[in-house]
Amino acid sequence: MKNSNLDVHNLSLEDAIKVINHNIDLSYNMGISVLYVNHGFNNGTKIKTWCKEKAILHQHVVKVDSGDNEGISKIYIKIKIN
Repeated sequence: MKNSNLDVHNLSLEDAIKVINHNIDLSYNMGISVLYVNHGFNNGTKIKTWCKEKAILHQHVVKVDSGDNEGISKIYIKIKIN
């Protein structure tokens, strides 16, 4: 299982959404199955909430979980079948 890390600290919610969606698409096309989004704990709350409520709606996302700590969201990506 391949994974990737994405750090969106210090980004606005709008910028973080663009970067996360872009990386979900890249992960899908590159065969990466888990995208770890490091949004931080205190200032990353809005991004964390977006990941749980909206990222799950992305066509390439299977599920979203909390990571190893509250500052990380784990986005599971569908496997691309050629």
